[in-house]
Amino acid sequence: MKVILLKNVSGLGAPGDTIEVKSGYARNYLIPEKIALEATGASARYYELLKRKQVKVQENEKREAEGLKSRLEKVSLTLAAELKSEEEIYGSISAQNIVQALAKEGIDLDKDAVVLAEPLRKIGVYTLEAKLHPDVSASFKVWIVKK
Repeated sequence: MKVILLKNVSGLGAPGDTIEVKSGYARNYLIPEKIALEATGASARYYELLKRKQVKVQENEKREAEGLKSRLEKVSLTLAAELKSEEEIYGSISAQNIVQALAKEGIDLDKDAVVLAEPLRKIGVYTLEAKLHPDVSASFKVWIVKK
Protein backbone atom coordinates (compact mmCIF):
# COMPACT_ATOMS: atom_id res chain seq x y z
CA MET A 1 0.00 0.00 0.00
CA LYS A 2 1.29 3.46 -0.86
CA VAL A 3 1.19 6.10 1.87
CA ILE A 4 2.25 9.73 2.26
CA LEU A 5 4.21 10.29 5.46
CA LEU A 6 3.08 13.17 7.68
CA LYS A 7 5.91 12.79 10.20
CA ASN A 8 9.53 11.71 10.11
CA VAL A 9 9.79 7.93 10.60
CA SER A 10 13.25 6.44 10.97
CA GLY A 11 13.84 3.75 8.40
CA LEU A 12 10.93 4.89 6.22
CA GLY A 13 11.34 8.53 5.27
CA ALA A 14 10.62 12.17 5.89
CA PRO A 15 7.32 14.09 5.85
CA GLY A 16 5.92 14.29 2.34
CA ASP A 17 7.60 11.13 1.08
CA THR A 18 5.37 8.65 -0.74
CA ILE A 19 6.46 5.15 0.20
CA GLU A 20 5.28 1.57 -0.22
CA VAL A 21 4.56 -0.33 3.02
CA LYS A 22 2.62 -3.46 3.93
CA SER A 23 -1.10 -2.80 4.07
CA GLY A 24 -1.46 -4.10 7.65
CA TYR A 25 1.29 -1.76 8.89
CA ALA A 26 -0.39 1.17 7.17
CA ARG A 27 -3.96 0.36 8.27
CA ASN A 28 -3.15 -0.70 11.82
CA TYR A 29 -0.40 1.73 12.78
CA LEU A 30 0.58 4.52 10.38
CA ILE A 31 -2.88 5.79 9.43
CA PRO A 32 -4.60 5.49 12.88
CA GLU A 33 -1.65 7.19 14.60
CA LYS A 34 -1.83 10.03 12.02
CA ILE A 35 1.72 9.33 10.89
CA ALA A 36 0.68 8.77 7.27
CA LEU A 37 -2.17 9.13 4.78
CA GLU A 38 -3.16 6.64 2.12
CA ALA A 39 -1.67 7.90 -1.15
CA THR A 40 -4.59 9.08 -3.26
CA GLY A 41 -5.11 12.25 -5.27
CA ALA A 42 -7.29 13.77 -2.54
CA SER A 43 -4.81 12.95 0.22
CA ALA A 44 -1.96 14.48 -1.79
CA ARG A 45 -3.94 17.73 -2.10
CA TYR A 46 -4.81 17.53 1.61
CA TYR A 47 -1.12 17.10 2.49
CA GLU A 48 -0.18 20.16 0.42
CA LEU A 49 -2.87 22.16 2.25
CA LEU A 50 -1.52 20.99 5.62
CA LYS A 51 2.00 21.90 4.54
CA ARG A 52 0.96 25.43 3.53
CA LYS A 53 -0.86 25.94 6.85
CA GLN A 54 2.17 24.71 8.76
CA VAL A 55 4.45 27.12 6.90
CA LYS A 56 2.11 30.04 7.78
CA VAL A 57 2.06 29.00 11.44
CA GLN A 58 5.86 28.79 11.52
CA GLU A 59 6.15 32.22 9.89
CA ASN A 60 3.81 33.70 12.52
CA GLU A 61 5.76 32.05 15.34
CA LYS A 62 9.02 33.41 13.93
CA ARG A 63 7.53 36.91 13.60
CA GLU A 64 6.35 36.78 17.24
CA ALA A 65 9.79 35.55 18.33
CA GLU A 66 11.43 38.48 16.49
CA GLY A 67 9.17 40.91 18.37
CA LEU A 68 9.97 39.24 21.67
CA LYS A 69 13.67 39.37 20.79
CA SER A 70 13.59 43.15 20.35
CA ARG A 71 11.83 43.55 23.73
CA LEU A 72 14.17 41.12 25.49
CA GLU A 73 17.36 42.73 24.21
CA LYS A 74 16.29 46.04 25.79
CA VAL A 75 15.85 44.44 29.22
CA SER A 76 18.54 44.53 31.87
CA LEU A 77 17.60 42.41 34.90
CA THR A 78 18.90 43.10 38.37
CA LEU A 79 18.65 40.26 40.87
CA ALA A 80 19.59 40.75 44.52
CA ALA A 81 21.14 37.84 46.41
CA GLU A 82 22.63 37.31 49.84
CA LEU A 83 26.39 36.81 49.93
CA LYS A 84 28.07 33.77 51.44
CA SER A 85 31.57 35.15 50.98
CA GLU A 86 33.03 38.20 49.29
CA GLU A 87 31.78 37.41 45.75
CA GLU A 88 29.97 34.10 46.12
CA ILE A 89 26.24 34.21 46.68
CA TYR A 90 24.32 32.02 49.06
CA GLY A 91 22.65 29.40 46.87
CA SER A 92 22.44 30.13 43.16
CA ILE A 93 20.40 31.88 40.49
CA SER A 94 18.74 29.36 38.17
CA ALA A 95 16.87 29.71 34.89
CA GLN A 96 13.61 29.58 36.85
CA ASN A 97 14.65 32.64 38.89
CA ILE A 98 15.51 34.50 35.69
CA VAL A 99 12.18 33.58 34.08
CA GLN A 100 10.32 34.83 37.16
CA ALA A 101 12.22 38.14 37.03
CA LEU A 102 11.44 38.47 33.32
CA ALA A 103 7.75 37.86 34.06
CA LYS A 104 7.82 40.87 36.40
CA GLU A 105 9.15 42.88 33.44
CA GLY A 106 6.23 41.67 31.30
CA ILE A 107 8.15 39.09 29.27
CA ASP A 108 6.84 35.53 29.45
CA LEU A 109 9.36 32.82 28.64
CA ASP A 110 9.64 29.13 29.30
CA LYS A 111 12.53 28.20 31.60
CA ASP A 112 13.86 25.89 28.88
CA ALA A 113 14.27 28.91 26.60
CA VAL A 114 16.95 30.46 28.82
CA VAL A 115 20.34 28.99 27.92
CA LEU A 116 22.23 28.56 31.15
CA ALA A 117 25.14 26.10 31.30
CA GLU A 118 25.12 26.12 35.08
CA PRO A 119 23.40 28.19 37.77
CA LEU A 120 24.94 31.58 38.49
CA ARG A 121 26.83 31.53 41.81
CA LYS A 122 28.77 34.83 41.93
CA ILE A 123 27.85 38.49 41.85
CA GLY A 124 28.51 40.31 38.60
CA VAL A 125 27.15 40.99 35.13
CA TYR A 126 26.21 38.07 32.89
CA THR A 127 25.15 38.10 29.27
CA LEU A 128 22.69 35.27 28.75
CA GLU A 129 21.00 33.87 25.69
CA ALA A 130 17.37 32.86 25.19
CA LYS A 131 16.29 30.53 22.37
CA LEU A 132 12.94 31.95 21.30
CA HIS A 133 12.57 29.98 18.07
CA PRO A 134 14.83 27.56 16.20
CA ASP A 135 15.97 30.49 14.04
CA VAL A 136 15.74 33.30 16.63
CA SER A 137 17.79 33.81 19.78
CA ALA A 138 18.23 36.91 21.91
CA SER A 139 20.87 38.00 24.38
CA PHE A 140 20.20 40.02 27.51
CA LYS A 141 22.08 41.16 30.59
CA VAL A 142 21.56 39.93 34.13
CA TRP A 143 23.10 41.86 37.03
CA ILE A 144 23.52 39.95 40.27
CA VAL A 145 24.03 42.35 43.14
CA LYS A 146 24.42 42.18 46.92
CA LYS A 147 21.17 42.21 48.86
